[in-house]
Amino acid sequence: TELADLLLAVIALDTDDFHRGTGRDLHASKAIWRWSSFCGNDEDRDDVMDRLDKELGIAKKDLRHLDVRDLLRRDWKGDIIPAPNASAPALHLGIASIPVSMRNQITRVGNHTPAAWFETEKAWTKEIYADVSLALTSYREGGVGDETIPSDSDGDDDDNDDGDSKKGPKRREIALVVQDGRRLTRDTANSLFEAIKSEIEAAPELNVTAWTIDLGGQRRAIWNQSDAKASRKVVRPIVERAVEGWYGQPVYRQLLGDM
Repeated sequence: TELADLLLAVIALDTDDFHRGTGRDLHASKAIWRWSSFCGNDEDRDDVMDRLDKELGIAKKDLRHLDVRDLLRRDWKGDIIPAPNASAPALHLGIASIPVSMRNQITRVGNHTPAAWFETEKAWTKEIYADVSLALTSYREGGVGDETIPSDSDGDDDDNDDGDSKKGPKRREIALVVQDGRRLTRDTANSLFEAIKSEIEAAPELNVTAWTIDLGGQRRAIWNQSDAKASRKVVRPIVERAVEGWYGQPVYRQLLGDM
């Protein structure tokens, strides 16, 4: 029963109460329904799915209680890139998507400095043995994920709600870290960092501006993005292009070909 309830909740949230998704999602919800604790109660399936979508949607956006480590873990997508030849190292590269601004995240760590944020990030990536990590932020200026919004707001952070006077323009940032001492030597980490950094800064689809304050260490960078529409789907191919250029061969296409 509990498993059926959880599966229905996941389907409701992932499909936005069937406003997106496929017929397979609807079919699955019907098949699971009779095993759930909701079946036989006063609410029908459509009402339950609508309620679950709304309740979980609100909970999903309430990130105020999460620390930086949790924010990094919340939506992390990482890959192990096998070494393309005997002289090159394998890599663990991952990207975290975080709907909270860097300045808000920085207030959640240690002495409220970028250096403290990067130390928290370093501790998390050490746990998972990641070599290259990026954190992509997405938020509305002065809205949820950036600063405290007025108490009469419903807290909804719908990207399409551009008319909400309590929210400023959409913003995105990129934080990049390349660590040595895991799979990379200091020299290889330096060269890989420069390769990714150069590719990001040269990408017209991102049009980034680098933070110039002290970040507290080597191979660390933060940029503001001018194009607020450039999400992980845009950033990732740019990073992959940099990694392939650094390796000198198309490792990602080889990976896809092996699948």
